[in-house]
Amino acid sequence: MPLITPLCPSCGQPTSEALAGPQHGWECRNEACPEFGKELDANQPVPDEPTRGGQRAGREGNAMEEPPPRSVLIVAHRTAATPALLDEVRTRAASGSCRFTLLVPRPLWDHDTEESAITLELAIPLLEKAAGGRVEGLLGESDPFHVVAGALAGGRYDEVIISTLPARVSHWLHIDLPARVERLGFPVTVVTAKKADRRLAPSR
Repeated sequence: MPLITPLCPSCGQPTSEALAGPQHGWECRNEACPEFGKELDANQPVPDEPTRGGQRAGREGNAMEEPPPRSVLIVAHRTAATPALLDEVRTRAASGSCRFTLLVPRPLWDHDTEESAITLELAIPLLEKAAGGRVEGLLGESDPFHVVAGALAGGRYDEVIISTLPARVSHWLHIDLPARVERLGFPVTVVTAKKADRRLAPSR
């Protein structure tokens, strides 16, 4: 019967017969192992993986790695900083690591993007406070579906939050924007404000 060489229970490397003779059992000859030169019990369990640099690298270490943050595209204009949206962002951030981007489509009457730019500038700090981290900002063309589809085409986002005015006055709900975006293959959450609670840009 061939001789089976036991493994060191500490580093997982094959052991050698003790220098004092076979009657003294087995020794670990890995100089980086804490059991180096010691007589070992070959019946002890062997770790999942050998140690590296004196540190155990068991499989459970890999299982504890955190998943990458979810990338969330927020689409909003007049509701870019309403309590309902801020609460949604706060809840998402508390449930797991997220990266948020606020996309503000330019309304038809805002030809020079001034109002949209002001909305973006004033909403970002409030969203960052809710998210507990940096929030990126984007300005887009007036067609909300085209601008959202263009942003999603880059492949950076995992899901979309669409923040709208109440159904009776929301143009985005009237054109069925959430369902159209969802058909692009992205999960969509709709946050409907009771009203445009926080005026971010001057009225015209």
